[in-house]
Amino acid sequence: SLDLFEACSSPMTLTDLPLGAHTLYVRAIDEAGNADQSPDSHAWTIEAVQETNTDPGTDVNVMIALPDGGEASITFAEVTAAGTTSVEQLDTPPALPEGYLAAGAAYYDISTTAQYSAPLTICLPYDASVTEAPVRLLHYDESTQAWIDITTSSEIGVVCGAAEQLSPFAIATGSPVVVPETTILSG
Repeated sequence: SLDLFEACSSPMTLTDLPLGAHTLYVRAIDEAGNADQSPDSHAWTIEAVQETNTDPGTDVNVMIALPDGGEASITFAEVTAAGTTSVEQLDTPPALPEGYLAAGAAYYDISTTAQYSAPLTICLPYDASVTEAPVRLLHYDESTQAWIDITTSSEIGVVCGAAEQLSPFAIATGSPVVVPETTILSG
């Protein structure tokens, strides 16, 4: 409504605005008091400043709370410029390859705005009552559009792997087809 306009002078400074979308409407009024009936506007959004959690250095470890509980651990060989590392749960991930069970699987997309050098070590917790052993960590390779098993260690409740880059990761049970069991029948 044109009744909401207030007098101001140029330049105008607005402070203490809340986060979110804002629009400023301006109209000119001449010396005789005639107001412009088609005001101009400028729109913008104020976003929260995201704090960095990935500082420069070597063997930089970042702990991040997972959306469904627990903490992910990401260790960068080297970080050359600070940034923010984050984890999101994937609701519609690519299908797992043959030999990995979708039942009990969990999917996460890990990303960072930091500049870093590989390799990366990723450790993700899992609920051992939901995901059966042997538990494997898979990394989705965007260039080949395929999951790759990157598991380096798996203990009850946490699985770790090594990767060259960040992207989607999956925690899944490996069947004997991909994780054969070795047994000694006689010795």
